[in-house]
Amino acid sequence: MTERLFAYGTLRAPELMQDIAGRRLPRCAARLLDHAAYPVRGAAYPGLVPEAGGLVRGVLWEGLDAAALRRLDRYEGALYVRRRVRALTDGGARLAWAYVFRPRYRDRLGDDVWERDRLDGDGARGRPHRLKP
Repeated sequence: MTERLFAYGTLRAPELMQDIAGRRLPRCAARLLDHAAYPVRGAAYPGLVPEAGGLVRGVLWEGLDAAALRRLDRYEGALYVRRRVRALTDGGARLAWAYVFRPRYRDRLGDDVWERDRLDGDGARGRPHRLKP
């Protein structure tokens, strides 16, 4: 059985996912409601947290096997936990995994919402911006 992964940060990069999964995977644009991504302080990647009214844009990877998910768990490390989410695509809602920042490390996240330059899967481009009150 294969699984899906909603990616919102570095895991959006096709080359990285291919390295981890061991093969090219199909993907499509996706959104995650009631979540937000914030930059991890001192790092070039974000952390995802549940947040009412939030919206995170990313990609939905298809066809991950159990071995690839174990490698992804090691890649993400102790700051993240893999959780089930409902990602929205143009084809409808899809059940998927996502790496959510562990609540006990929340103080390591910045105050600015993580925003992407474009939805092309390039995990290297992200910039925080200040939310207006």
